[in-house]
Amino acid sequence: MAKESVFLDINIIMDALYQRTPWCEDASKIISMAEEGRIDAYMAAISVDTLSFLLRKNHSPKQITGIIINLRKILNIATVDNHVIDHALSLNWNDLEDAIQYASAIHAQCAVLITRNLSDYRGHNENIRVVGPADFLRDYTVNS
Repeated sequence: MAKESVFLDINIIMDALYQRTPWCEDASKIISMAEEGRIDAYMAAISVDTLSFLLRKNHSPKQITGIIINLRKILNIATVDNHVIDHALSLNWNDLEDAIQYASAIHAQCAVLITRNLSDYRGHNENIRVVGPADFLRDYTVNS
């Protein structure tokens, strides 16, 4: 069975990093699956600088670099280039950051986009499943 390519919305990454309850358990399981090589997981290139910005409230620059290096060992980076930005803009969504993440997932050829904010991706119509973390874990377990 081929590994499934999944895209992690930044909220999933933040849930795991900050151990935000009640979501951290599922988020950590998904990241562990990527670390174990059971899935190919991606995050958008724009998520790196967003994470850096969010982490600086509680971490030193050296700690932030370490966190991002460790994430990069586990997660692939989905490109954000002219094509992704043009695609995101063509979606006409209210939240450009969500549109960029969605377009990044499409261009990285991910089969699944995992997010807690399903309503942010309502109306998507391309060949990608948008699911919550618990649904992904349930579906993965059933199909494994």
